[in-house]
Amino acid sequence: MRITAIAWKKGASMRGGRQQTPGFVCKGDTAEVVFQAVEPLYLQAESGVGNGNGEGNGLSRVMFFDAARGEGGANCVMIGKVREVV
Repeated sequence: MRITAIAWKKGASMRGGRQQTPGFVCKGDTAEVVFQAVEPLYLQAESGVGNGNGEGNGLSRVMFFDAARGEGGANCVMIGKVREVV
């Protein structure tokens, strides 16, 4: 995955404020980020249809892992929800 745009971010690095089109996202921030797949990937946007628990479609959730090797293996560095697929 390649980041092509960051629409906005908010969180600890912004002291609770919201910044439009920031140049980066920090640990603990919430952000709307646009990605481009560099390899084939299947994603499905959240459909709003849940399982009755208020949870949406499981295929709309994503987790990103770093490419660390060695002890401990890869670590989850970001989780998110797919809002739109184009």
